[in-house]
Amino acid sequence: MAERRHVRSVRRPRPRRRPAARRAHLEGLASLVEEGKLRVHVGEALPLDDANRAHELLAREGATGKIVLTP
Repeated sequence: MAERRHVRSVRRPRPRRRPAARRAHLEGLASLVEEGKLRVHVGEALPLDDANRAHELLAREGATGKIVLTP
């Protein structure tokens, strides 16, 4: 007869959310963008209908930059 094993599930605690800290961080990044000190490299801009192609580009090794889907 097979041995029975009892397995207990263990949940990791969720990290605390600190909305004020996140907001401050995002505001700092927005300021850098406005000042021209931070730029986002856009590798491809594709229409939303080409979302499958966007996923292929993300999966491909060596892809650089962000992929933007436009309406």
